Amino acid sequence: MRKSRWMTVALLATIPGAWQVASAATVRGKLMRGNAAAAGIAVTVLNAKKVRTAASYSAANGMYYIPNVKAGSYTLEVWVKPNRPLTFPIQVKEPESDINPVQVP
Repeated sequence: MRKSRWMTVALLATIPGAWQVASAATVRGKLMRGNAAAAGIAVTVLNAKKVRTAASYSAANGMYYIPNVKAGSYTLEVWVKPNRPLTFPIQVKEPESDINPVQVP
């Protein structure tokens, strides 16, 4: 058992990038209704191909956090109404991307 473990480690050491951890950002922002926080609203991130890559809900303080989003251009969807989300283009940068507060109806 010990011998195969060391062979695995030796093999991984020969693969370029095998020890690197893929880096990603946390997208964070706040949803507001006037001066009050908007809680319990679904927030999703769409990639360039319009595929949902991540999702979250706003907390009691209106904040949402969407971890593990790779750097790049995305669309932020805020699902206030079931069939028509509010959409916003966003640019994600590592390690964190702060999105401007969003006013929801």
